[in-house]
Amino acid sequence: MWVETAENTIQQVVSQKPVSFEEQTYGIRLTGIVQGVGFRPFVYQLAHEWGLTGTVSNGPEGVKV
Repeated sequence: MWVETAENTIQQVVSQKPVSFEEQTYGIRLTGIVQGVGFRPFVYQLAHEWGLTGTVSNGPEGVKV
């Protein structure tokens, strides 16, 4: 269920970006337990499917995408 929720949330953010050839930057911060649940492969797969580039990193306030 969390995968569907995360995918829907990320998809809403990404689909709100204007369609243009200009580079757009978005930041998403997630909190909760993401270790051992395949979070990074999940984010990588979504980014690849949508043609996005970027990073995923751990920070004191949660995961930064």
